[in-house]
Amino acid sequence: MTSTGTDLHDMVKAIDMLRLMAALIKEKGSIPSGELYALVMNSLSLQQYEGALKLLKDNKIIKVENNLLTFIPEEPKK
Repeated sequence: MTSTGTDLHDMVKAIDMLRLMAALIKEKGSIPSGELYALVMNSLSLQQYEGALKLLKDNKIIKVENNLLTFIPEEPKK
């Protein structure tokens, strides 16, 4: 596989992991960060996990308060 193919594969894996993390948080409503990390730690380093949380938070998919991750429901469109 070329480096471009590898890069694309890595990006797809990262997007899939973001979706999985968001789905787990959404399913539970709220989950302690450590509990979520325990579920995904075989697939992500701590640095990657923290980066994924930052992306989810910056895009207003979750909020983080005292290490509790809470899903932010979409507001209904008017």
